[in-house]
Amino acid sequence: MSPLTTVVGGRIAQREDDVRRRIAQCAVERDRVYAALRHAPGVEVFPSVTNFILFRLADRTPAEVHAAFLEHSILLRDISSWPGCAGCLRVSIGTPAENDRVIAAIDAVFAPVRA
Repeated sequence: MSPLTTVVGGRIAQREDDVRRRIAQCAVERDRVYAALRHAPGVEVFPSVTNFILFRLADRTPAEVHAAFLEHSILLRDISSWPGCAGCLRVSIGTPAENDRVIAAIDAVFAPVRA
C-alpha cells in the first residue's frame, strides 16, 4: 500500500460519522440488489454482509451471463473456477445510480424468453 493511500485511509477512518453513513448506504444498496437477484429465475443468491453479492446460476453458464451483463456495461466477476464456487458470479455494490443500472441489467438478462 502506498504512503498516500495509508494517509487518506487514516483520515477517512477518523471521520466516524461518514464511515457509518457509507456502511449504512452499502447495506441499503446491497439489500436492493439482493432482492432483484432473488427474483431472477435460475439464480441462487447467497446472503452477504460485504460490499458484494455472490450468486450461482442454475441453468446458464457464468460466461454467458457475464457476457450478457457486459452488453449492459456491467462488469461482474466470474469466480466459477474458485473452489466451491462452480457456476458462481459476483456483483459489487456501488452507488444508488450504479445499482439502478445493475438492477435494470438483472431484469433484462434474466427476463423470461418470449416465444
